[in-house]
Amino acid sequence: MSSAHRPTWEPAKAKSDLSHMSQAFSKHALPAHTKLKFRRPGDTQKRSLDEMKAELAVGEQRAYAERHPGQEFEAEKDEKRVRLTQESTEDPAPAIAPSGLDDDDDVVSDEEDEVDDDDEDTDALMRELEKIKQERHEEQERRKQAETAKEQLSREEEIARGNPLLNLEHALHGDVKPQAASLPVQQRWDDDLIFRNQAAHAENNLSQRGFVNDLTRTEFHKKFMSRYIK
Repeated sequence: MSSAHRPTWEPAKAKSDLSHMSQAFSKHALPAHTKLKFRRPGDTQKRSLDEMKAELAVGEQRAYAERHPGQEFEAEKDEKRVRLTQESTEDPAPAIAPSGLDDDDDVVSDEEDEVDDDDEDTDALMRELEKIKQERHEEQERRKQAETAKEQLSREEEIARGNPLLNLEHALHGDVKPQAASLPVQQRWDDDLIFRNQAAHAENNLSQRGFVNDLTRTEFHKKFMSRYIK
């Protein structure tokens, strides 16, 4: 019998599971804080430090009496130790000035001495600063003169090299000599062509004379490869 006409909730409901009759829980899984914490009457207002110390002392006495019945709580030693510690940490009393000395005169003389010392230090610093400025100015002048002389020498050398009519030995004080031209001067723009005058380089060797239509075997290609590829 089909159950397609039934709602989906009814067939999805399961019966009670009898396989887990008893379960074990850890104490960490149990609820721990089951009571709310309320404010105490004294927490809403600021209490003085003495009142809190008194409450702590009463609590210590009560706890000591519970742990050690029949014995008195000895708090006097602790109080004495605390009092001595506070007295040692306090500032010592100021020393009393000896009689017969005028404090105002001493203060005035000390101030005058300090002013004189400050003036002397200021004068010394100003002299030192002026000396440093003078040294820097002299150094800048020397550098400027050296740069000017260097630029003038390089300009003279450039003029002497660019003008072939000048005597290079006289212009450059004999340091530079004219260099001979190592490459031949090309007379025409069409001298270095592919198929032009191929037999000119093979006058002595009759077997190399002739015209070659293959670009890879021409003298132009060989010279090009030897000049730019090797």
